[in-house]
Amino acid sequence: LVYENERCLLQVGVIKILGIQSLLKAPVGHSHHRDLIQMKICTIVDGKVTAKRKSKTIPVDKNVFTYNCSFHLEYLLLHKTSVRVTICYRKTLMSSQNKALSMVEFGSTQVKNQQTFQHWTDTLSSPNRPHVHWHTLQMIESK
Repeated sequence: LVYENERCLLQVGVIKILGIQSLLKAPVGHSHHRDLIQMKICTIVDGKVTAKRKSKTIPVDKNVFTYNCSFHLEYLLLHKTSVRVTICYRKTLMSSQNKALSMVEFGSTQVKNQQTFQHWTDTLSSPNRPHVHWHTLQMIESK
């Protein structure tokens, strides 16, 4: 995460996601060679989604994923903002349905998760400098 004061830009970058295949609950013998993943990032201000970005889809068997994007946010809004990173899964290129597998959320509202809250406060306390932290993705339970 980086907040650029002069440009009012919040830069969100995911450097590496490891072990994506361990998130997939596939039957024994299923090959993921045609399965795809996609990353979706959104900003949430006062509980409402205000902006969305999504990556291109890549094959699951690549097993390494990087993506970055930016959002225009005034500094005063950052104290009411969260950023949600969601990893989505698609069985094949022909399928149009993405299934959310995992997510992590950063922001001033995330006080229960000390690691993500600390990352967010580090970013706000020293803008214009990148803050890199490892995070564990949370599984999304299917209903």
